[in-house]
Amino acid sequence: MSVDENALDAGDVAAILQVSRSTVYNLVKAGLLTSYSVGRKMRFTARDVEAYIAHARNAASESIAAQPNVVSQTMPDPVPVSPHSPGSGPFFISGNDIAADVIASYLGQAGANPQRRYVNSYNALIDLYAGRAQAAVTHLYDGATKRYNTPYVRRIVPGVPLVVIHLVRRKQGLLVSKRSGKSIRNWGDLLDDGVRIANRERGAGSRVLLDEQLAALEVGLIRPEGYDREFTSPLAAAAFVASGGADVAIGSERIFHQVEGLIFYPLVVESLDIVLLKTRETEQIVRFTKNLLNSKSFREELSHTVGYDTSHTGSILLEI
Repeated sequence: MSVDENALDAGDVAAILQVSRSTVYNLVKAGLLTSYSVGRKMRFTARDVEAYIAHARNAASESIAAQPNVVSQTMPDPVPVSPHSPGSGPFFISGNDIAADVIASYLGQAGANPQRRYVNSYNALIDLYAGRAQAAVTHLYDGATKRYNTPYVRRIVPGVPLVVIHLVRRKQGLLVSKRSGKSIRNWGDLLDDGVRIANRERGAGSRVLLDEQLAALEVGLIRPEGYDREFTSPLAAAAFVASGGADVAIGSERIFHQVEGLIFYPLVVESLDIVLLKTRETEQIVRFTKNLLNSKSFREELSHTVGYDTSHTGSILLEI
């Protein structure tokens, strides 16, 4: 496949970023988004778009940390987290989901010092064990137990005092290009001749789910075409599929509603959970977060996200 066939145009990038084409052009003019030209046409690589998204996320993280130390008035009976408490140092939350941003926002309003690390689910747990983060948001499917997250927590963060709390349930499945003319509706269809996939990077929840399903099919070393082409952003992978660069990607219902030109075939209901380290320094923040996740205001805020089921939000899945 040539470079131009793999490229994204301004419309694709606008769909990924949820902005207008003119905003995309302005980002290029400001030097914030890298592009190149093919004749008179502006083109972008998925890596360039992912770099901009990472930059924007880091800026958002700094904004969260700078919020005033005011406890949200919408939260019932919040546990105060004073800047002078043992939990007043930076509290790092690893993981990519918007739910982590919402939690960080509440912590910032309550006077804590939240910081975000935008990494995939597997690396979020590694951050936790390595001491780079005090919380991790994750959605990792374990084929052996057919359970989410807790098997990985036990393996990657062994013997560490922590608590795993459920955030949301959501549908995960196949994001198929409307341009594709191929019938792709289940895991086995990914192995049909000519089916091209836009894959996620190793450690992403979607990638782990795919690999576990391929292992369950007992297909040995057979992989879909494009398996080694990795995207670190689910939106970039979906937009690449929608543009015709590939036939299918693994993604969530939320991503389907964010990118035009796709058909969504849900295959599993996954669990997105948060893992919190329990230390003397994090004790008040852990207690605050437990209360927060069981509050009506938090559930209502998350339920506004398309495809997020908050009926079990706040349930404790594992405590060590």
